[in-house]
Amino acid sequence: MNSSTRRARIISTGSYIPERVLSNDDLSRMVETDDEWIRERTGIGERRINTSMKNHEMAVIAAKRALEASGLSPLDIDLVIASTVTNDNYTPALACHVQAGVGAKNAFAFDINAGCSGFVYALDTASAFISASRPGTRQVNNVLIVCSEVLSRITDYTDRTSCVLFGDGAGAAVVCADSEHGLLSSYIKTDGTGADSITAPALTSVIANDDGTIENNPDKITEGLKMNGRKVFTFAVKAIPEALSEALKAADVTADELKYVIMHQANIRIINSAVERLGIDPEKAPVNIERYGNTSSASVPILLDELNRAGKLQRGDKLAIEGFGSGLTYGAAIIEW
Repeated sequence: MNSSTRRARIISTGSYIPERVLSNDDLSRMVETDDEWIRERTGIGERRINTSMKNHEMAVIAAKRALEASGLSPLDIDLVIASTVTNDNYTPALACHVQAGVGAKNAFAFDINAGCSGFVYALDTASAFISASRPGTRQVNNVLIVCSEVLSRITDYTDRTSCVLFGDGAGAAVVCADSEHGLLSSYIKTDGTGADSITAPALTSVIANDDGTIENNPDKITEGLKMNGRKVFTFAVKAIPEALSEALKAADVTADELKYVIMHQANIRIINSAVERLGIDPEKAPVNIERYGNTSSASVPILLDELNRAGKLQRGDKLAIEGFGSGLTYGAAIIEW
């Protein structure tokens, strides 16, 4: 393959979901809310919370599962890209821990921070390396993408408008050079004027209670995630159709040709509004938000892994993936499985 014919194709996926469940009923014992109120406004019934593992430990599990499914050796991986807004440390990068954890000794590694758009941004970045002709450098053939989030670290469990939304989890994919299938197009953008709409200026931690609830650690509580929900909703319902329309146009693919539109699982109202504006069959927009909540950049690869392991994706299927989130970032990609 020469550089002009090399596409980035997802050949395998993996994910990790924490065991601890935080239900809407649990939250109702923490803040003034109830199951009906949460479901009606968000579509969420429960979310998973990590109270025992570091972020990079979740990421490594998801990455190993994707690698095992790929049939590749860790030594075949040339590049590791990680996406997170809740790294264990300000430095080093999460990707460095993943590279060591899976034994990808030949890979270089770095993080991206694009909020909930992280997987789309990472896939586009992987494609750029795979398709590039770079004299004097080793060709990148195989990329490991990992999106891992412990949003409970930055969630204020006294704020009922935001704490009901977020959960923890990790998703991963192995992306390889292919001459026939793979990434057909992408459209990624940023509106930095909305950067203050979703912010998380500091990290915190949570304590697990015996009755199933959790609470912020009073010894380490700091200012956590803040979100202007109305502004984010308005942004999302406009950004999703824009990104998908532009990506479809660039790929010369129609919405009718898509098997699935895999959207960031932020809020069921946003998803339903986007489906209506796009004029697509709701059956083409699978969701798992009821079980996991909003897991930021991990939501798309987690859902992708669920579909893949359920045997719902076949070689040649055309899919759209979309993300939108803090930054404000957004984007879409059209891929051929």
